[in-house]
Amino acid sequence: MLAKRKKISKKEIKEDKLITYYSKALEFVETYSKQLIIGIGVLAVIVAGTVIYQNKITSNNLAATAALSKIIPKYEQKNFQTAIKGQPGTDLIGLKSIVDNYGSSEQGEVAKLYLGNSYYYSGKYDEALKVYGDISGSQPSLSAAAFAGQGACFEAKNDYEQAAKEYEKAAHVYKFNALNSSYLLHSGIDYIKAKNYNAAKTVLNLVKKEYKTSQEAKEVDKYLDVVELKT
Repeated sequence: MLAKRKKISKKEIKEDKLITYYSKALEFVETYSKQLIIGIGVLAVIVAGTVIYQNKITSNNLAATAALSKIIPKYEQKNFQTAIKGQPGTDLIGLKSIVDNYGSSEQGEVAKLYLGNSYYYSGKYDEALKVYGDISGSQPSLSAAAFAGQGACFEAKNDYEQAAKEYEKAAHVYKFNALNSSYLLHSGIDYIKAKNYNAAKTVLNLVKKEYKTSQEAKEVDKYLDVVELKT
């Protein structure tokens, strides 16, 4: 007569599963220990690299801030050549060097805007366009200013269609920018100069609709009258 089969408890089943899982895990570790060690090592390098990178960003940001505080007075004095190049033999670092060394930092991005403006005011429109185009979109106010800077450069080069497009982009970066109405008005005027009257009408009417209390809204009708005469 066969002995009565012992009933296995839920606890024993659970323990058996745990042993199985443990055995499989141990087998996995033994088989792939080298790969795991390498993987853990790579992870450690990534973590360490991230910390070093963040520290470098902080360090670069501080360095850029310090350098900017010294060179901005030259920019405000409209001494744009000194603002761009700095003064050799002194601790006055030019905007170009600040951008070259710290351009990836937050304050490095600010330096790019000042550098682009300095090139623009110096009549170096192609250099200005290149710098404006290199400004990232991480800071909306800077991004909008960069588009507007490009618009000003294209105006100076008599490319009014492209100027209008850049100003229009500037106005659409973020809704609550106090300069949006000004950007749109500039866009409308440049579209008129480019004889793109439909586009001009669209952006000028947007000033009236979205920025009713702005100074630009008070001026927009005279440009709309021009559009009506031309269409």
